[in-house]
Amino acid sequence: MSQGGRQDVHVLGVKSWLSYAATLVLAALLFFVALPFAFRWGDEVAGVVLALSALLVGFRLASTRSVVLYYDDAGVWVYAGVLPWRRGVVGVKWRDVDEAGYEKSFWSWVTRSWTVKVSHRSTRANAILLTNIAGGKAAVAAINARHQQWLLAHGEQAL
Repeated sequence: MSQGGRQDVHVLGVKSWLSYAATLVLAALLFFVALPFAFRWGDEVAGVVLALSALLVGFRLASTRSVVLYYDDAGVWVYAGVLPWRRGVVGVKWRDVDEAGYEKSFWSWVTRSWTVKVSHRSTRANAILLTNIAGGKAAVAAINARHQQWLLAHGEQAL
């Protein structure tokens, strides 16, 4: 999970229970509505519906579980992906971090599931934006504190 073999990795957050809710609703629809309906056309059709439903639900659960927000000595990163060609790390180096923030809303407060954004100081395209992060509020505080430490250690003016 770390960049370039670094050992000092601090996991800040993963997807919250709320991220799994949509997949569980989809699973209920597929297995308790679509599957019984498929039996009207025969066992073979129901078998195909069952197999495709299981693959889809399994893939969505694995994709949600794969998302990890962390930081190391180089910056803030997100590891995600299940399929080999989609798996990887994206992030923002400490020198390029503008600030980290989270969405303040009643819904976030109730569910303890936060939208986290780590802004790039030069461009919006390289920003990290993650929805439904468990402990996202604490993750933002940790990122901003670590960023201030990095700025002071590297002789740059802390904000």
